[in-house]
Amino acid sequence: MNSKTKELIKAERRRNDFTFITEVVQRGRTRPKKYKHYLRMPTFLYEEMRDRNWIDPERYFIDESAFFEFTEKTVTISFMTLCMCEDLHRHIDQYLVIKFAGSYPIERGGRFF
Repeated sequence: MNSKTKELIKAERRRNDFTFITEVVQRGRTRPKKYKHYLRMPTFLYEEMRDRNWIDPERYFIDESAFFEFTEKTVTISFMTLCMCEDLHRHIDQYLVIKFAGSYPIERGGRFF
């Protein structure tokens, strides 16, 4: 994806209208069968997490690793791999815990080679 397209995505992302994603980025297609795993969330949660950079849709647009579907009340993000779906699910859970508890009480560590 060239830099001009990235700038268009950033500019349109500021709008609350999701037609840019569905019509321009995804070219009006229906969800291909290769996207087998999905997360569905309320639209307000998606917008809040996107605005706070917990969800970065541009990352998924560039390599086409996720497919977005929007309705009035829900956002569905479909993934090709379970790993990517689980990764975003963990970020959403972490965001919600921090939002309601004030901090994230779990620390993860170890030796990684």
